[in-house]
Amino acid sequence: MAVCPKSADTWQRYKLTCIEYDWIRFSQAGECANPGCNNPAQHLDHNHTTGKVRQFLCAGCNKALGYLGEDYQRMAGLIQYLQEHEE
Repeated sequence: MAVCPKSADTWQRYKLTCIEYDWIRFSQAGECANPGCNNPAQHLDHNHTTGKVRQFLCAGCNKALGYLGEDYQRMAGLIQYLQEHEE
């Protein structure tokens, strides 16, 4: 199996071939998978519990998920908080 030279650790972590890796990137047209974000995708996101690969996110969205521990309640709470404090 061919391994993408630019992402050898991706093979080690997720067992993605070059074709799979490139297909995920191509299918997103280089954009962050977050529908509310227009930044370029840079980081391959994965489920930290199962290890399953999801899609590419920009650096900010990837960090936000990590900081929030992928916790839906915390994310929803922050959305509510922002809505309540809109000016």
